[in-house]
Amino acid sequence: MLRNAFESYQISLQEQKTNVNNLQTEIANLDVNKLHEYDLYKIMNTMSEMKLSSSTCDKIINHPKPGFKSHMEFSIGNIILSDGNLEGDESSFPSCSDISIQTDFSEDSDTEWFDAEDISMDDLIESSSDEVTDEYPINVQLKQDIKLVKEIVPISEKDAWIIANRKLLKIVDHSLQDDVYADEVDDIVVLKDGCVLILCVEQLFIMKLLPNRRLVRFADVGSKHSPYSYSPYCFCITEDDSLIIYLWSKTNYEVYGCYHNRIIWMNTNGIMTRTYSFTNKTWNQPCSIKNLESVMCVLYRVDKYSNLRCIDLIDGTAKTYNKLYDFKGIYGFEPKQNFECKGICVNKAGNIFVSDFRQHSVYVLDKLLKYKTTLFDAKNGLDTPAAIGLLNDHIWVADGNKIFIFHYT
Repeated sequence: MLRNAFESYQISLQEQKTNVNNLQTEIANLDVNKLHEYDLYKIMNTMSEMKLSSSTCDKIINHPKPGFKSHMEFSIGNIILSDGNLEGDESSFPSCSDISIQTDFSEDSDTEWFDAEDISMDDLIESSSDEVTDEYPINVQLKQDIKLVKEIVPISEKDAWIIANRKLLKIVDHSLQDDVYADEVDDIVVLKDGCVLILCVEQLFIMKLLPNRRLVRFADVGSKHSPYSYSPYCFCITEDDSLIIYLWSKTNYEVYGCYHNRIIWMNTNGIMTRTYSFTNKTWNQPCSIKNLESVMCVLYRVDKYSNLRCIDLIDGTAKTYNKLYDFKGIYGFEPKQNFECKGICVNKAGNIFVSDFRQHSVYVLDKLLKYKTTLFDAKNGLDTPAAIGLLNDHIWVADGNKIFIFHYT
């Protein structure tokens, strides 16, 4: 008998919860400015159901079963009711809250009056639309003609700027917008005021995209003066708002047998603060540069024929070029000869995040470019990871014509 009473109580409580949920939905959809458009009978019927629900809850509260709290709170629409409010006047409605019906399975010895083995878990567990589920990774679908995302700069948990097909595009609320904000884009930097700096290899200057979508010239950076012609290939911004722009020249390589490189620093007003140049026989086209405390992390092509990449750390405080470390690779025999990377980013802790195109993975390197751990790989759905971006505890990974957003701690 006691078990039947317990199960009957559970059923009644669930039915009452359903009634309150239905009433909450109806009241939430009620527009007080359009009351004259509603059927009077329907309004009266809804109020009657509210009173009936209040009365039923009052009976449940005043006749508690063993093992349950005698105090409960619930809401109808934006109105919260409790056992204290229901005493006397059932139509007394205090302040607002979210819906909440609470039961408590007490472990008091006086309530252990049923055999737990005779009751299945399905009888005890209530389904709820408010259950918390792991929503990650989030999948942002891009257009079919997008095969490679070169750069991702997240600006919030749901929004980001991306470069795809050399076009500046924007993701808003996890959805790619149709608008094209700029063409012929090779790299971007987002300033704290929301403006976007745009770099194009063919141009000798950097453009600025204003919040009103107007494009204006920001600063001249390239050079066509003899004997070398420098073009901007990539840039980044530091924590103290200094821009670092990497210029590269491939002219006269046959004559001099080396490539010419120049790195310049600017403030966010476009004023150059310092610069230095260097040559190196083994360096080829730079692909990406990131600032890591007092060093610069540079991703560059191994040669002009393949898609292989290499990473160097350069002293950012020296007045001349000073390479500190280079990445040796991590997978198999001659790993450096199989490293194809299309995206890097760094965090404040000094970690370097790398996407490995051939190994279908994203892993972390330390300040010495030594392998630390693999974050995501084919088991997480990665196939051809390219650009990656990091903001707080979210890491964005481009993969073909989609972007995964993972939760990272």
